[in-house]
Amino acid sequence: EDAVAGFTAAWREGRIESSRPLVIRYYGGRSQIGKALESPAFREYNPTALLVGGPLCCLAAMTHLQWAGKRIPQDVAIICRASDMFFDYLTPSIACYSQFETVMEHAIFQTAMEVLQGNSHGMRKKLLMPEFVPGESLG
Repeated sequence: EDAVAGFTAAWREGRIESSRPLVIRYYGGRSQIGKALESPAFREYNPTALLVGGPLCCLAAMTHLQWAGKRIPQDVAIICRASDMFFDYLTPSIACYSQFETVMEHAIFQTAMEVLQGNSHGMRKKLLMPEFVPGESLG
């Protein structure tokens, strides 16, 4: 839900009021993603770009769209919210957000230091900003 709220807020900052992103939630595997991409809401909206949740969902969406005759990125651009090492082997390469190990290690180290210093009572949720990795799926 945080990702959808952040995406919608960012969309509003750069778009006109009458424009809106289409959010389709899918649960389950490949067949459910295919059904979402064939839904009346998706077909009517006819998006030119997709932000998908994870690597397996990205692969399912990408292959389904190509099976349906869509070209990536000429017809539909794709960005994945997470990265995976198999993205290096796809054509086109996938644009994604990656939390590199150094970012994670730094966050874990800082949290551990707070606990060791006795500051664990004031612990709060920390959000890490992933790094955008451009890919050919954007065009």
